[in-house]
Amino acid sequence: MLIFFSLLKNNRFKQYRLDRFLFFFGPANSGKSSTLNFFDLLFVKSAVITKQLSDLSSSFGLSELIETNVRLITIRDAETAATYKSVAILKNLTSNNEPISITRKYLSSVNHIFTGGIIIASNHSNIFQKSAKGILEKRIIPIEFPNVISPENQKDLIKFFPKDEMGFFLSLVIKMEKNFVLNTLRLSHKQESIEETRNSLLETGELILIIDFVKTNLQYKPDPDSNIFIACGATLEYLDAVKNGTVYQSYLNYLEEFHPKRAPESFGKFRDKLDIVFQSLGWSTYATSPVKVGRKSVEFKNGEKKKLSVYLNISWITPKDGNSEQPEPYD
Repeated sequence: MLIFFSLLKNNRFKQYRLDRFLFFFGPANSGKSSTLNFFDLLFVKSAVITKQLSDLSSSFGLSELIETNVRLITIRDAETAATYKSVAILKNLTSNNEPISITRKYLSSVNHIFTGGIIIASNHSNIFQKSAKGILEKRIIPIEFPNVISPENQKDLIKFFPKDEMGFFLSLVIKMEKNFVLNTLRLSHKQESIEETRNSLLETGELILIIDFVKTNLQYKPDPDSNIFIACGATLEYLDAVKNGTVYQSYLNYLEEFHPKRAPESFGKFRDKLDIVFQSLGWSTYATSPVKVGRKSVEFKNGEKKKLSVYLNISWITPKDGNSEQPEPYD
């Protein structure tokens, strides 16, 4: 929000091409209106106008943009879903380089490029869900206000930001270094890529854990008759009931012992990553006796036997096997 205000105050939206708007959402009495009032205090009254979502698509709803030097448009109570026309107008307003046709009463229409900012506040997070798919997804900067403020803790904005503190804040924003603003904007525009990178790193971290789990617990044991196997552990009912253990239960035990703060993968995700590890080791690509899933009769701790999904051609590494030579990948 600090960068957003810096651009507003210094009239740099068009210069830095921040094609974004702030979207405050959360329950009533959570601080959205107070935050909007904070922005009100930072400008002269004529620089901020308050509108409804419906005004964006009405005949004369935006005529004030021509009549005054508007720096900020606020929509304070967006309770109804945005129409397709409102979304199209909002897209043009946030683009900072696309002219929008503004109709004026008793005067000719004017093509105008709005170079200010927009803040929309709503009690609902889904007002753009249907109409804005693919149009505003990369233009919204969502800021959630999740906590309701109890009446005894509600205070006037002036108590939080006295006039002398507001003066210091304004001075900070006006003098904000251009490079800092630009770098923050680049981060904002690349947020999706950063999120993808973060998810990729998380996936890689989980994969490394599973590689270590396989290295310390499992070994390739080819058997042409497919009589060497370990139960998968896909059925939670039988997870800890199999006499010789299951691969998934062993993975859960491994995490609990060596990485107690890591949340375990669901069986489906664990199975997918385990398949990748088996492929990288070459175990599942051997022409004969590959590691693969099959169905076998498995003995339970209570002496019963049932057919379950198993991994064929692998076995547990026992203390005696610990120093045995393991096949190299694609050996």
